[in-house]
Amino acid sequence: MLDKELFFSLCEKYNVELSKTAKTPMIRDAEGVHAITEEDVKQILTPPQKYFDSR
Repeated sequence: MLDKELFFSLCEKYNVELSKTAKTPMIRDAEGVHAITEEDVKQILTPPQKYFDSR
């Protein structure tokens, strides 16, 4: 069963914004707030590329 108080306290702790009007998951980035796209997910989950100079 969902512990409502715990859920809201975790949202507050991790700065999660809740919305009564959003129909899909949203993300805030440099361009503002928009629906999460596949590109957003790739950017978040793709590990950074490292370059090692062979010299």
